[in-house]
Amino acid sequence: MLLSFQFRCLIYSFIEILINRQNKNNHIQSVDSPLPHFSRTFMNRPILAADHIHPAIRDTIAQHQQDIVTEVQQAVQQHAVVVVGMAQNPMVTKARKALAEAGFEVHYMEYGSYLSQWRRRNALKMWTGWPTFPMVFINQVLVGGAKDVKALIASGELKKPA
Repeated sequence: MLLSFQFRCLIYSFIEILINRQNKNNHIQSVDSPLPHFSRTFMNRPILAADHIHPAIRDTIAQHQQDIVTEVQQAVQQHAVVVVGMAQNPMVTKARKALAEAGFEVHYMEYGSYLSQWRRRNALKMWTGWPTFPMVFINQVLVGGAKDVKALIASGELKKPA
């Protein structure tokens, strides 16, 4: 029987809560995950525990703007480099330019501008925990934004593809 995506999310949230309670002294804890787009490492950051959310609204929370998250997850699975951004944001342009100059083929996903689609973009921020745009994924790993990409390129950690 296949479990719904929302139910799997709930299960992994409970796993994260249990791990965090058992390993309060550790900042990072690894867990095996059958989902390729789910992080296999959980970080300690405050997230409202499911037992503090009324059962009547849990589905609403789990399904809120899920389409945009699923779309980005699929792109991250299909492309080596994904930049998620928005129109009119100069940092998105800088990240894309730095990656292109370093020889990377970039898959770009744009969601609105400063004046539109901010509610949809919020779902991505909640999913990743990353507070700003762009969100740059390289080999299925969120590496940060423009400043972070430039630092990785400058350090040599992020090299031109072969």
